[in-house]
Amino acid sequence: MASKYTQEQLNSLDRETLTRLFLSQQEQLENIDHTLQLVLEQMADLKRHRFGRSSEKHETEDQMSFMEVDGKIVFFNEAEAVAAEENTQEEPESVSRRKPKKKQGKREEDLDGLPVVVVEHSMTDEELEDKFGKDGWKQLPDEVYRTGRMYTQCQIVLYEYQKTRNASHPREFLKDFSGVCVTDGYQVYHTVEEEREDLKIAGCWSHARRRFDEAVKALPKAKQKDSRAYLALTMIQAIYREEKLLKDLPAGERMIRRQLSVRPLVEAYFVWVRETLPKVPQKSKTWEGFNYSLNQEKYLKVFLDDGEVPMDNNAAEQSIRGFCIGKKNWVMIDTIAGAKSSAIIYSIAETAKANNLKPYDYFEYLLTEIPKHLDDTDRSFLDDLLPWSPSLPENCRKSGKNEMK
Repeated sequence: MASKYTQEQLNSLDRETLTRLFLSQQEQLENIDHTLQLVLEQMADLKRHRFGRSSEKHETEDQMSFMEVDGKIVFFNEAEAVAAEENTQEEPESVSRRKPKKKQGKREEDLDGLPVVVVEHSMTDEELEDKFGKDGWKQLPDEVYRTGRMYTQCQIVLYEYQKTRNASHPREFLKDFSGVCVTDGYQVYHTVEEEREDLKIAGCWSHARRRFDEAVKALPKAKQKDSRAYLALTMIQAIYREEKLLKDLPAGERMIRRQLSVRPLVEAYFVWVRETLPKVPQKSKTWEGFNYSLNQEKYLKVFLDDGEVPMDNNAAEQSIRGFCIGKKNWVMIDTIAGAKSSAIIYSIAETAKANNLKPYDYFEYLLTEIPKHLDDTDRSFLDDLLPWSPSLPENCRKSGKNEMK
C-alpha cells in the first residue's frame, strides 16, 4: 500500500530523501501508465472483435518500401514512382454514375413490426461448467491439410478430427509425407519436425502480421499510421508485393528471383525488429508481434530457399472458413463418429471445389457410379472418379474456370 505524507513530514525530509521519493513515484506512475495502455489496447481489441470488421487488409496509400544498405535500413517512398509509371498509360475517361439506393424488398415489408426472438445455440464456458462440471466438456478440435497453391494440379483438401491437439495426431497423419509443411506457430509441428529428417516446417507470414494488424486497429485512427505496428505491416506488405510479382514463374526461377528481390526485404525486416523490440512496451500487441516474428524467424525464412513453398498457409485457412461459417447448420453432429464422417464428406466437397468442380454435381456422379462397382474386387475404377480425372463428365466442371482455387 502506498504511504501518505503530510506537508509537515515532507518539509522535514532532506533533499536526498525527497529525490528518492520523487523517483520512486515517477517509476510507479510509468508502471501505471504502461498498465493502463495495455488495458485500453485490450479493450479496443475486444471491441473490434465483437463489433468491427474481420478484414486484415492493409491500406496502400503513401506506401513505404525499404531495403538494407551496408547493414542499415533505408526507407524510400515508392508511391510516387508507382504513380508516375501508372500515369504514363492513358486511361479512358470514366463517367461516374450515382448508384441508386436499394429499396426495401417485400420480405422486409412482410416482416416489419413482427417481434424478433433471438435463440442462441451456444453456451458460455461458465454455463458449460455448471452443466457438465469443470472437466466434463471439451471443445472439439479439427485440423485441415491442403496442397500448396504453387501446385496447380491435383489439389487436395483433407479435414481431420481428433479429440486433442497433442503431437501424436500430426505425427500419425504426416508419417508417410515427406517435404515441406507450411503451418502457424503451433509448437507440435516443430516437435514432429525435430524427430524426422525428411520433414521441414515453414512459417506463415500471414500469422506474423496478424498481431500488428490487431495492434493498429486498437489505436485511435489519428495515431495508427505513426505507430510501429503500422510500419511493420507496411514492411510485410512490401515483401508480399515483391512475392506477388513472381507468382507466375516456374519454381526454379522463382527461387532465384526471391534471392534478389525478396530476401533483402526479409533480412531488413528482421534487423529492424531486433532494433525496435527494446523500445516497445512489453506485453503489448506490437511487442507480441515482434516476439512472434523473432521466435519464428527460422521458419519464416524457409520459403526463400524453395520456389515451391508459399509465404503463408492462407490456402488452408480459406479452406476451413466455409466449415466454420456453416458450423451452426450441423450442430446435430455431436459424436466422434459423426465428426469423423463429416470430416470425410467435407474433404471430398472442398477438394472438388479446389479442382473447379461443382460439389453437388460431383457428389451426384459419385453416388451414381460407385454403386455400380460394389461387387468389384478391383478398385482401379476409383481413379476415374478422382476430382482431377479427365474422365469426369463436363457437367461436373465449372465453366470458364481454368485456375485452381
